[in-house]
Amino acid sequence: MKKVFLSFALVAVAATMMASGNNVFTTGETAAPVADEVPIDEQKELTCDVYSVKVPEGWTARSRVVSRTCVMGLNDEPFTYASFSAVSYNDVSYYQKSKQEDGFSVREEKMKVGDHEFVIMDMEDEDGHFNIFAVTSWGEDGSISVKMATGNCTLSQDEKKTAIEANLQTILKNLTIKTK
Repeated sequence: MKKVFLSFALVAVAATMMASGNNVFTTGETAAPVADEVPIDEQKELTCDVYSVKVPEGWTARSRVVSRTCVMGLNDEPFTYASFSAVSYNDVSYYQKSKQEDGFSVREEKMKVGDHEFVIMDMEDEDGHFNIFAVTSWGEDGSISVKMATGNCTLSQDEKKTAIEANLQTILKNLTIKTK
């Protein structure tokens, strides 16, 4: 008899959990959504306490901001992705050294956007993809970085390189760094 009651209790608990599994809070009379979130791919701006970035036309948000990190992707050739990150514990020189160890070249010229000067590092990997890493200071020891990489496409190497350079400028122009 105890097994029968235990089985009914488990079924009741499972039914209750399934009923509340769609982000719905039930008060007994009506159900209301807990949060009306905009789907990720419809986000127009990604923001956190350190920066915000508008999603440019032709690009799609691929993630929400989690721990000051987010990703967006270009929906056309060369199918580039851009990954944004802000940390308070690694400065620009750390990234220069780290990226050089990974095979990146540090460009002499920097890219200025607003009040911030970005150090630019780039590399073409063994698969023919272009990778660009742009980093600027944030706070005393922190930094904000943007990593971009091209994906598979039918463009020539020169066309891919030209495209990722233009995409980097577009992305950085849509990035707003908040003051501390």
